[in-house]
Amino acid sequence: MASAYIAWYLFFAGAGAGAFAIASVVDFALRLPPRPHLLKISPITDAGMVLGPIMVAVGCVFLLLDLGDPSIAFNVFLRPSSILGFGSWAIVLFCLFAALSLAFGLMPHCCASKLIEPLSQFLAMILSFVVILYSGVFYSLFPSVPFLNTLLVPALFTASAFSSGAGLLVVVGFFRQTCEGVLEGMNGLSAIDAVIVLVEILLLTALLARPVLFSESDASLSAFALLFGDLSLLFWVGVVIIGCIVPLAVDLMCFSRLRPTVLCIGGISALVGGVCLRFCILMAASRFAIGFAAVQPFWV
Repeated sequence: MASAYIAWYLFFAGAGAGAFAIASVVDFALRLPPRPHLLKISPITDAGMVLGPIMVAVGCVFLLLDLGDPSIAFNVFLRPSSILGFGSWAIVLFCLFAALSLAFGLMPHCCASKLIEPLSQFLAMILSFVVILYSGVFYSLFPSVPFLNTLLVPALFTASAFSSGAGLLVVVGFFRQTCEGVLEGMNGLSAIDAVIVLVEILLLTALLARPVLFSESDASLSAFALLFGDLSLLFWVGVVIIGCIVPLAVDLMCFSRLRPTVLCIGGISALVGGVCLRFCILMAASRFAIGFAAVQPFWV
């Protein structure tokens, strides 16, 4: 059950922070000299400013469920120097500054809003990257879980967060396609998403190849379970086909021609694949770990 809670937390936090990071980077870039491609995708990325903190807040619920005892959750915030405490404060501050940015962005323009809105958005953008990296770094530091104890894990989770975030924006854009510029934005975002998915595929391949190349027997058991064992069906169908091949194929198909329904299917596939990736990685890792891979025993 702990792995399930954490997998859902990693998905919601990653997708939400990824969507917000994409939206905020595009927004800040447009404050500089205009860039045609960013102008094209801005009508669809704007939704990330709202969806991002909501998704991350939902992810926090699953993190608290994993902690179990409310007193443990409270004590986490009293220890900001710990890995779990640092990450928890980063999540809370991200949601706070993102909400503050949205609130002042909706206010009539005045001196206060002109100063606070971009400042709070900038801080939220930085914190969104912290949240994305934290979700991978947290488990890569577990000494008792050889399969996760590598920098490839935060790199893979970061790529997956941006892929899931882009997929979320595309799906929401499909239901907002009557708004001006949204359809063109969906098509423009697919080119960026194709690069992200390719990076994700390369990192996933490297993560699975590492135990073999470096003769790591404990980690190789987890890799074997994903490739050929009882987790192979979920891995090959959910992660590889639905999470990687389908989104990449959709991005390439829609590169030169606008296909809103096909793009929506690709976005949904990216989200489903993001969930499957986290479940597969955690299930394969915890099954052959030396110790129990929950957040409580090691970091609290």
